[in-house]
Amino acid sequence: MIDNPLTADDLLIQLLTFHQAGTDPQPTFLQSNSAALQDLWNRGLGCWSVTTMVSGRIRLRHQHQGCLTPKGVATAQALIR
Repeated sequence: MIDNPLTADDLLIQLLTFHQAGTDPQPTFLQSNSAALQDLWNRGLGCWSVTTMVSGRIRLRHQHQGCLTPKGVATAQALIR
């Protein structure tokens, strides 16, 4: 598990690795990076919506197949280059 949350761009690149491998990250990884994951969702790049409950719990919903939308894949590949 990651101790320090990733930035949205770093998470985007990490999710590209999972996306290309056809696997999903562990829930603990996603929860520890929930703020960046929400940013990716808001920008139309990620496949998980994030809701923070009043109790403080984080609810992740996988809305699309894979880890990234096509726009997210293109954006991540551009960051790598």
